Amino acid sequence: MRFNERNTMYYKYEPVEDRILQNNEAKALAHMQAHLSRNMCLHTENIPYLAFPLLEQFSFLKHGFSTRFGGVSEGEFSAMNLYYNNDKKEHVLENYKRFCGSVGIIPEQLVLTSQQHTDNIKKVTKEDCGKGYCKERNYTAIDALITNEAEVALTVFGADCVPLFFVEKNGAAIAVAHAGWKGTIADIAGKTIQALQAEYSVKAENLYVGIGPSICGDCFEIDDALAEKFRQELPIDVVEDALSTVQEQDGIPPHLDLWKVNYNLLVRTGVPKEQIVAGNVCT
Repeated sequence: MRFNERNTMYYKYEPVEDRILQNNEAKALAHMQAHLSRNMCLHTENIPYLAFPLLEQFSFLKHGFSTRFGGVSEGEFSAMNLYYNNDKKEHVLENYKRFCGSVGIIPEQLVLTSQQHTDNIKKVTKEDCGKGYCKERNYTAIDALITNEAEVALTVFGADCVPLFFVEKNGAAIAVAHAGWKGTIADIAGKTIQALQAEYSVKAENLYVGIGPSICGDCFEIDDALAEKFRQELPIDVVEDALSTVQEQDGIPPHLDLWKVNYNLLVRTGVPKEQIVAGNVCT
């Protein structure tokens, strides 16, 4: 089936579920479904994937987050591995085909990031389609992608780092960004919005943003030096309510909620609060 929606994007998500559940796909998916907030939904009609209901309102957009299920990779890469590491190339290609088919994306339209925890942003056109998937990338150290062209699927990878999805409500442009703690402290969220404004005259108040699955504040343990670095390099109103999200006790190190930091940065840049959604899925 030909996909000709306005724009597409997705984020690779590999949830760390209970080890017992990983051996039983049905139980693991049921477990995942039971623990999702209303901010995310799980599609299981074909290859399972996660999505934001807030972004599904846009008929011109296809998006999704992969799980570990539905692929052909084996062993430590089992099963839906979408990263060209030491896995068999034919397995990764087949995984992309399966996942993209489920979401409604043509794999050859994919454009992959080349993430190195930077705040570098690339403007993408149809000429870039296939790069990282079936063509060599002619760029490195790119942690965010933006486009205003139809039939271009922006792709960002994550593990514990925060994936950000941006969509202009009238279909003028989309973007994805990879915000680990380094990208977050560099305000890649705000810089991506600035790039959308500069390239496509997008207004921040017209953006909807999804904060995807990543490590939560209760799990992200940091040291005092990194906590102080955040306090020094970002405005205090952005950081203060995101630090020490677990009860402070003697001997317990600080914790940082990257969801809150990125949410605060987005609001500070002009995105309305009601147009930002956090998936609340911890990896």
